[in-house]
Amino acid sequence: MDDLSVLGNAAAVPIVITITQIIKRNANWKRAPEIISLGVALVLCLGWNLYEITPEEMNLLLLAGPLGLFKWIVNTVIVGFATWLSASKLYDLGYGEKKTQQKFEKINQQKDALTVEVMRLSNPTSDEEGSDGAVEKDANLSNRLEDILEGRG
Repeated sequence: MDDLSVLGNAAAVPIVITITQIIKRNANWKRAPEIISLGVALVLCLGWNLYEITPEEMNLLLLAGPLGLFKWIVNTVIVGFATWLSASKLYDLGYGEKKTQQKFEKINQQKDALTVEVMRLSNPTSDEEGSDGAVEKDANLSNRLEDILEGRG
């Protein structure tokens, strides 16, 4: 467990989530918030790695040549991408749960309204019993509403 930089990068997840929320709420672009939050994650992880590197490690990195520097950059990009992915998926899971809950609430409201309508149609008042055609039409409508409520139609 020599390298604990991943734990430091995990601390960047709430920052990336916050920035993603702000961007997604205020931007109308399709993929721009994800791209911007990926850039923020990469910059944060790069900054964290530079902050945590000791002068001796920096000298070793520079002495390792282009291949050592390339490996360090690739490692930082992978950790930044993983940080972004975990942050964006955590945000999407939370947002998706709220969105699903709102959808079910809307469906339940529609179902309640249809139930009230079925009750109203199945118990006609004396004013509504004017002709047989109207009663038959109301019965057909009532049957269709019952089918919808029971999931048959």
